[in-house]
Amino acid sequence: MPQFGILSTYSPTVCGLATFSAALAESLTAKGVDVSVVRIADEETSTETAVVGELVNGDKTSAAATAELLNRGDIAATRSSKSWRRCVCRPSSSPTQCSKIQHRNNVRCSSE
Repeated sequence: MPQFGILSTYSPTVCGLATFSAALAESLTAKGVDVSVVRIADEETSTETAVVGELVNGDKTSAAATAELLNRGDIAATRSSKSWRRCVCRPSSSPTQCSKIQHRNNVRCSSE
């Protein structure tokens, strides 16, 4: 199974994006996909097990760490308030794996 990284708001942040991202992570995990979340940080720290790091706005070190964490997976998806911005399938991912995740979760994928 592929490894999937998500960059988005996430619990304990209370918003629609955080709720959607948590549902996506739970759904993928239930299907056997390894999911890692890099949470867009606010004032609170997350204790969720899926959260592997936090992106702090304006912090270059945090941005570099976020990129490193997301690059560990086969697929990375970023979320904004309007739509999924990008889902990148790494060259190590098979086209079949990428396509299945794309169609199951209504995410557009592109090759790196």
